[in-house]
Amino acid sequence: MLIGYYNNKYPERLASLLRKISHEIISRCRTRVSLSDILYADSINIKASMVALKESIQCGVLWKCLYYRTAAAIRLAYPSSPELHWTFDATSIFAQTDAFVQRCRDLLEVCEGQIQFRRKSYTTAGDNSVSFFKGLRGQEVTKSLVAIQNQFDNQISRLCDLKYQILDVRLSHWHEDFNIFKNSVKDLEVMYTNMISASFEGVNCMAEAVGVLQIFQSLAKRDAIKRCVEKKNSDLYLLFIHDVEEVRREFDENRRAPPLRNDEPRWAGSALWATALAQNVEHSWSLLQAATCCL
Repeated sequence: MLIGYYNNKYPERLASLLRKISHEIISRCRTRVSLSDILYADSINIKASMVALKESIQCGVLWKCLYYRTAAAIRLAYPSSPELHWTFDATSIFAQTDAFVQRCRDLLEVCEGQIQFRRKSYTTAGDNSVSFFKGLRGQEVTKSLVAIQNQFDNQISRLCDLKYQILDVRLSHWHEDFNIFKNSVKDLEVMYTNMISASFEGVNCMAEAVGVLQIFQSLAKRDAIKRCVEKKNSDLYLLFIHDVEEVRREFDENRRAPPLRNDEPRWAGSALWATALAQNVEHSWSLLQAATCCL
């Protein structure tokens, strides 16, 4: 009844109070968000920043929901007293809150980009020639990852050099600057997925393919890159089928005269030879299961 009374007698004061609540929510949330932790990220601070951003988003969304829930409750409680209903201009109350929530969502994308692209573990001791990717294309893949990281660092540096407060929602310059960043990240995602596809070219060994897949499983953080890694799971099944067909072909061609050493007994040696073929298939299957259970 008190809210209805103030709405009836002093609607402009109640509207002003609601706007002040919005401003106070923004002010308190801003104290929780550290731009330096977001832009100059490390693995600990970036996760704490993401928590703060998600909580700020939730706070803004819940405040707006609470307003509409209260307005609906007043209409329901006083259906015959329209003068008590909240008919404020919601845009004037929530314009900055909505802008702040969107700004937090934008910064959350920056954090996700930091986790995906700004990694320092592609090489050992800072030497770009030393790679944890093995095989013929190991160094090439590592160089591609480092190049992607460097391009992302350039975009982060551009954000760091902005001459205004990113969290000040009254400034509209952010929209253009963030769109540049966002489009650049999309390009980097395309480069990353192309590099993943290229890293599997020429891989014809199940152990090597599983090794490459597991590395990218650990590196994939963004949804588009995760989907690309998941699609590569089908390549493992095709490779397994190829291995099984090769084992079957070898067995069919040599089962009447297995390739035995001179000192191996005929029947026991033949049994060992067949067992070794079966073990190869079982090993490939165990590698495939180990890789797919992590997806």
